[in-house]
Amino acid sequence: MTGNTCYPLSDELAESFKKVRSVGRFIALYHRRFKQLYPEENSSFIFAAQIKLARLNDLTSPFLIGKMITVAIDGIATRQLTSLHNDGLLSDAEAADCIESLLGSLAVDKPMKTAMEDEFIFFKHAYGRLFSRAPLAMWILERYYGEPFDQYQKLSRETFDNPEFKLDMDLVSHNPILMIAFPNFRRASFQAKEKACQKSILLATLASRLGKEFNNFDPWSGQPLKSMQQGDKLVFYSVGPNKADDNASGDDILLPTEL
Repeated sequence: MTGNTCYPLSDELAESFKKVRSVGRFIALYHRRFKQLYPEENSSFIFAAQIKLARLNDLTSPFLIGKMITVAIDGIATRQLTSLHNDGLLSDAEAADCIESLLGSLAVDKPMKTAMEDEFIFFKHAYGRLFSRAPLAMWILERYYGEPFDQYQKLSRETFDNPEFKLDMDLVSHNPILMIAFPNFRRASFQAKEKACQKSILLATLASRLGKEFNNFDPWSGQPLKSMQQGDKLVFYSVGPNKADDNASGDDILLPTEL
């Protein structure tokens, strides 16, 4: 916020995003420390707090940056819970509680497409700011490419409505501003989908551990997750962007292995 002008992403809001992400990291560290100090206690309430923090941010934070902070918090929570599970620090009761938290998280996730629709408001504002600062340059761009708003919405629709759409942009037909923005949007979309996959994989892993039936779902293929036996463990994985089963290698997506 500068003077009396309120911009879509104020300094206060940007600082809040940093703090929210830091809180997510702190809770993850606290979760492991709690289990080390009180191994017999049920710690699922800590994971539930992380999930609720992510959902609260998802529901209240505007624009793409808010969605990506939510994705980051989800990723932090998923990595820590996976680590606790792999280290044998998670009881069956905790696993059952965490399954419920994960199911709730997936049920109310704000779609990435919705975040992109919100981002359009920010894009229009940023474009107006650029026009006010460099009117001649922006006027020349508009004379050559036209206003970018229709192109933005067309690219956004194709990106999210057509899974096979390939982002192929060039200076002949696409406004340079869109050429800067949309590759970043695609990367953000990939990260969000990857984290959603890992939540589904973690759900399937915990359900399998408890011997529960679970209709798992691979966001990339629209089909059930793949699985394979590795030693004494059943490993679930997603086929990833190429939608081909690479036997848990290549671009297949698995649970995170590092905190």
